[in-house]
Amino acid sequence: MPNELQIFNAINKKEDSLNNLYIENYSNTEFQSEEDVYAYLQKVSAFLKKYNSLNRHHTLKEPYDSSGLLDRWHLHIKDLVIELFNSFIHGNLLSVVAMTRALIECYAYLKVIKKEQNAELLQNWFLCSLIVGTKKYDKDNQDNMLKIAEQYCQDSGIDYAQTYSLLKGGENSWLATLINKSNKSRISFKDVCNHINEPEVYNDFQHASSFVYEQDITSKMLPFSFYISICTKFNTMMSYIYKTIRLYPTTVEIANEINYLEVELSELVMKYMD
Repeated sequence: MPNELQIFNAINKKEDSLNNLYIENYSNTEFQSEEDVYAYLQKVSAFLKKYNSLNRHHTLKEPYDSSGLLDRWHLHIKDLVIELFNSFIHGNLLSVVAMTRALIECYAYLKVIKKEQNAELLQNWFLCSLIVGTKKYDKDNQDNMLKIAEQYCQDSGIDYAQTYSLLKGGENSWLATLINKSNKSRISFKDVCNHINEPEVYNDFQHASSFVYEQDITSKMLPFSFYISICTKFNTMMSYIYKTIRLYPTTVEIANEINYLEVELSELVMKYMD
């Protein structure tokens, strides 16, 4: 604990600037510097600033979401999208791929919840996160978190013993009532993508994972040396930013801007993938 709290502007005060800690990698920003790519990024930046400035607490609650869980998830996604875009601008391409992978997972799981619109399913997702999450803690903290889950169930009129038995099987066990995997012990992310009838989402997830998991040698062979490789990652990143934003209610203006940006993205990608 410091003796006193000091507040300073880390950007304007050069001797304390966080920029002094930054290690530039200009080879990873050449693609962004192309005139048409830069112009597109300017439009995306303006769009995301507008989107992020919308009232962060405007009514997003669905009828089946009395606790506002999806609203909280929405705030997380807005932060993730901004962090993801900034990382691409600075050329942090490995971080971009890792965060894109996270965004793909957000999209798929949210799509399931939005598709089903089921209060019990959403509730099971929340409880599953608590119950399965206890495994990372020591015995005392595990007991404390399970007590929280049990108290939540009591307050909500839920049979805790039955719920615990259903959800203790793994992070996707909250989907057991939707995805019947009697021949397998666990529900995979591929099962989730198939459930929303978008198997291509799993393919995108696998490609991103190959950069996250270090044992995949094919992704380590000059992964960002050519525009086509960077453009592929950029296209996936932007596509899931737009797809995930669309899962939540938004303004007509925002929806129209996404449509225009998607068309321009497609034209840009076709040029650099040719």
